Amino acid sequence: MSARLALALLLAAGGIVVLMAHPALYPRLWTYGLVAVLVGCAFLAAIWWAGDCDWPLTRAVSLALAGLGAAALLSVGVNEGVGWSGLWRPAVQWALLGVGAFLAADGKALRLLGIALLGGGAAAGAYAILQYYHLDPLPAATPFGTERIVSFFENPNFLGNFAAGALPLALVAFLRAESLAGRVVLAPGACLVYAGMLLAGSRGGWMAGLAGVLIVAMGTARGVGRGRIKLHWPSLVALVALLVATTLLLSQRPVVESRSGAVTMAERMFSTRHIIAPYVEGEVPTTGVDSAATTPQIEVRDFTVNHRYFIWGVTWDMIRDRPLVGLGYGTYQQRFAAFRDARRDEAHFQSLVWTQQEEDTPYAHNEYLHLWAESGLLGLSAFLALVGWVGWGTLQMAWRDGVPYAWAGLGMVAAMLVHSLVSYPLRLPLNGMIFWLTLGILVGLVKLRNSK
Repeated sequence: MSARLALALLLAAGGIVVLMAHPALYPRLWTYGLVAVLVGCAFLAAIWWAGDCDWPLTRAVSLALAGLGAAALLSVGVNEGVGWSGLWRPAVQWALLGVGAFLAADGKALRLLGIALLGGGAAAGAYAILQYYHLDPLPAATPFGTERIVSFFENPNFLGNFAAGALPLALVAFLRAESLAGRVVLAPGACLVYAGMLLAGSRGGWMAGLAGVLIVAMGTARGVGRGRIKLHWPSLVALVALLVATTLLLSQRPVVESRSGAVTMAERMFSTRHIIAPYVEGEVPTTGVDSAATTPQIEVRDFTVNHRYFIWGVTWDMIRDRPLVGLGYGTYQQRFAAFRDARRDEAHFQSLVWTQQEEDTPYAHNEYLHLWAESGLLGLSAFLALVGWVGWGTLQMAWRDGVPYAWAGLGMVAAMLVHSLVSYPLRLPLNGMIFWLTLGILVGLVKLRNSK
């Protein structure tokens, strides 16, 4: 067994253990920390074992990563009341970037990681179906109780993002399967991943999954047009039929318990339009001496999205307070309350339910705004440069050389980045691990292709 394959085996096993961290069983964050330590030690041992001292990242990505780290350190150093201990999580993620690039040189290692992700995605989808039909063998151990489907996760958005990230890989694996037996196995697996994404009831997760599927479709069309991909049309039609049947089967039973009652998946999908306009602003007459005066009023269409818009407004206030260096990495939650309370007299604040008015949210529900608020424009620019360089290099490689799984990687990264507009997937243990590992694998593949 090669050093890279052994490392991939440990990563796959660790990832499955982190995935299975049901809230009723054991804590996910502590498990993630333990896995990170083991993988870090194994990574150093694998480098020594393989005798490969070549730096796995490209120069452009290395510069962007150095800028990201420098911005985080600067934000901690120049702000008072900021602890250094919070930097361990981004440090682990950045190390996973190097691990992924190191593993890119071994096809067997990548295949093993892909199998683990697809198996985990199918398992999460199957468990979500059990919850959907009220057959969950474990007690509901999240604040959502039985009102939302969460599978192994603490939040339905986490499930939606995980499934949306796995779906592009599941589709490409099915399209690339050479044998009928392989397609027969992969088709139900893809449907289970898709079912988990649907049952999460996460509108951001659905948009993320759509983005990933569109990239896979573009890559497939490119491959078919150039004669690099031969589609097995009967199997493809069967898969589409299965996906449609899955949608119809799961669309009529409630997946969300809202303020106005049970919401089916079909109704939840239709409510996605509220992402653009969650509330309507108007004015009402003011009683008193001046009867001609008016006061602003907000009619809320979607309380969840309305709350996100309020959080984003508060985050903009945080950004304007210190735009270049940020308020300190890991301090978003402790800074949020003061900026939120400055808006208590506004109509938008009054439109929130009381729990939303008092919540000290730990996340901006937008990765880009959150990073800007904590690490400043320097940190955001470095992150965008890193992702942009990896994405552009991978797109060139996939477009030129027709590497099918490069399109899958692009779809996975795109799904995470799209969901990051309305959530915080990169700050989650498992989802963040998948994102940074995938990004690293793409860097490694690009570097290997360019060297040849």
